[in-house]
Amino acid sequence: MGGYMTIIVHIVYLLQLFGAKQLAQRCLYFISTNYLAFKKRRDFDRLTGANLEYVETNRWPPASYLNEHHEYEQQLAKNNKKCSIM
Repeated sequence: MGGYMTIIVHIVYLLQLFGAKQLAQRCLYFISTNYLAFKKRRDFDRLTGANLEYVETNRWPPASYLNEHHEYEQQLAKNNKKCSIM
């Protein structure tokens, strides 16, 4: 991923402007399923309103998973163990 990630955020608004709702929805789905990569991009901040709400609600991995994983890693560190899976 790279430069095209910036373009996708802009394309969402153009598609919505021209009434291409299904294609815009597909782009939002793509952003959601690649949330961590898109979140690192400066243009992610251009998502607002319902678009941002959709992406945050449908993000992958979900925030709950990341929080639980972080807690798990902390417990392993307390016990001086390493996770053999991750």
